[in-house]
Amino acid sequence: MTHYTENCSHNITASPAGFNESLLQLVNQWMDNVRLKSGIRRERATLLTMSDAHLQDIGLDRMAAEHEALRNDIPQNRGS
Repeated sequence: MTHYTENCSHNITASPAGFNESLLQLVNQWMDNVRLKSGIRRERATLLTMSDAHLQDIGLDRMAAEHEALRNDIPQNRGS
């Protein structure tokens, strides 16, 4: 383990293992977010292929489906 100290009221400690764990956690969170966005994009694209009758079954009309398909966000209830 590498330790760095500084002349101040507290010690600063750098831990390569802790850094690696933090970096891995950030990469995993980023990949989870990429997968979530990709899935939502596929779902929205699917709306455009659905018949008007199928859209009506899920409570949408063609205009609402097209509007939803153009969105590029993650809905609050799907949070990342």
